[in-house]
Amino acid sequence: MIMHSKLAEVRSSEIRNQQPELNQVLSESTEVEYHLETCLENYEKEMIQRVLKKTNNNKKAASQILGISRQTLHKKIKKYSL
Repeated sequence: MIMHSKLAEVRSSEIRNQQPELNQVLSESTEVEYHLETCLENYEKEMIQRVLKKTNNNKKAASQILGISRQTLHKKIKKYSL
């Protein structure tokens, strides 16, 4: 029990210490999008663009690298207007 208590105390301390940094990051820019779905979509779009460029727009190779089917890749290309 003592170890669990110490561990909880250390984690709680770490969280408190990180909180000012998080608040600073969030307050520095009001233009940054923090909505998780939007961030994930932006990342997905960027990765698809990079892989398509790397494969010279070979969709079969790109879909294999990305671990998705060609049909899914085509849907995402259309979704993101790539």
